[in-house]
Amino acid sequence: TKDELSTTITCGSVEEVNELMMLLEAKNEEISGKWFEIDALAALNDQSCGSEDSVNPYTRFTVAELDSMLHEVLEIANARSELLEKELQTQTSFDELRSAYSNSAGEYMEWAEGMKRKVATSDTETDTAEKELELLNKLLEDLDISGREKVQAVDDKYDAVTENGISLTAGKVTDDGTTQRIFSPAEISAEHELVGRIIREKSELIQEDIAAKNKSVVPEDVLAELEEAFNVFDKDGDNKLVESEFKACLQTLDMEYEEVVEANPSIPEMLKEGISLEQFVDLLGSIFKEQDTYDYSLECFKML
Repeated sequence: TKDELSTTITCGSVEEVNELMMLLEAKNEEISGKWFEIDALAALNDQSCGSEDSVNPYTRFTVAELDSMLHEVLEIANARSELLEKELQTQTSFDELRSAYSNSAGEYMEWAEGMKRKVATSDTETDTAEKELELLNKLLEDLDISGREKVQAVDDKYDAVTENGISLTAGKVTDDGTTQRIFSPAEISAEHELVGRIIREKSELIQEDIAAKNKSVVPEDVLAELEEAFNVFDKDGDNKLVESEFKACLQTLDMEYEEVVEANPSIPEMLKEGISLEQFVDLLGSIFKEQDTYDYSLECFKML
């Protein structure tokens, strides 16, 4: 019994600790029953030897020795009970860390699903392609700011789990008997990238539609000048205008970059990848059309 009660306690969950505590409780009941046996042995010893201090030549241990042994076992059992209580507190705190991580990861995945639904219904929430593009840009900004904060919160809780050497199981059984999915940090990161890709791909499609629409209404002579101007400002010939090249073009037209961006909020995002010829025609063609400055713009470009 002493060897059994002295084994190393190794637990990985509250459930395992509770199981060991139930086994110890059963063992304590067994130990309690031994006191009655010792009392019975003491009575027999008194009858056969006259007193409990008398030595019975037919026994290996005296009643006093048996009593001492049982007290020693009881002390070991009490010490083990204290260890199990501490282990229960430790595993409970570990469970709280697991739960905090699981809840944070689950909340992010729900938020990401909501973002994907907003992208899927962006056309029904707006009445023009331009407004839909603006909505998608806001969603992308929300993803880059709020989304990254949420991902960081998940990572912080995961670090708290791993720093304590806690393992994450594939699922956790809740009070109602259902299994709660525990998403890994890799899954969270992949979902974040997926939402961003969905938004960007839809934005690109809308930009192409807008460009096609505007290109169809831009006069041929203006279109030719725009294409020629694009090639002039595309210094490195990569068929993209970076921010400095685009600003130089606007300066030639006496346009303020800030005012153009205010009218076209998607420009900063477009400049991250570089503005293509189609986007260039789309942007400047629409500006010329709205301001009715075709003739002036043509003269500016002809001077290049």
